[in-house]
Amino acid sequence: MSNLLDLKLSTLATKEDINHLREDYAALKEENRFLRSEIDSLKLVYEKSVKTIDEIDFRSRRNNLIFKGIKYSSTDDMVKLIGEFCQQVLKLNINTDFFQVTPLGRGNLDDKPLLVTFLRSQDKLAILKNCKCLKNTGFVIQQDYPLNIRQRRSKLLLIRREILRKKFGVRVAILNDTLLIQNERFEWSLAKGLTFQNEEGTRKLSELVGADLTNFINALASNSIPADYFSNNPIGKSVVMSTPAAPSAVQPPT
Repeated sequence: MSNLLDLKLSTLATKEDINHLREDYAALKEENRFLRSEIDSLKLVYEKSVKTIDEIDFRSRRNNLIFKGIKYSSTDDMVKLIGEFCQQVLKLNINTDFFQVTPLGRGNLDDKPLLVTFLRSQDKLAILKNCKCLKNTGFVIQQDYPLNIRQRRSKLLLIRREILRKKFGVRVAILNDTLLIQNERFEWSLAKGLTFQNEEGTRKLSELVGADLTNFINALASNSIPADYFSNNPIGKSVVMSTPAAPSAVQPPT
């Protein structure tokens, strides 16, 4: 009987054993905290590097525009086609000696986007200035942005759309991949979401517009805005954001 009792007692954890376990747990917890901090730092370094590359890439595209909605055939003279489009639709005479045209995408579609590269920046700027002529025509002309800038810009365009939908009465604009509100600059970070001066920016945005946009920004960050969000929520309607099961398919305006 005594031997059996001794055996059972020997299997019980002592106070010293418990203290060791607590120390091990504390060490693992600290190591986990350190690793999380390292991962967050690496994410920021990575995003900064990506942004630097994007800026270099964007500068190389600064005189590029993408024309959408123009129908053509493989035998057409693309340069002549764009020249005539500028003259007839945009009411501009652009010298065809100073740009080149490249169809984008694969396949034999007759309305693939056309990448137009201008030798002179003034020609590109003149076209952008006259894009008001494209209203209700079905044609679209856009700046040629690198993929990462397009992704960040799409998030900011949806924020702008929500602000305009709710008529907050603030000045809001998009400049490349920067959101300008009341002369304050916001950006979209893959690591942090909406940022203001490199810090979390939702509170500052809500302060500027005079309403809490936390739920909308969180849904945007998790790609959980319903595809029909804007069509089902007209201007002036108050909406309570919820998280749907499927990812968002909502698209920003061009």
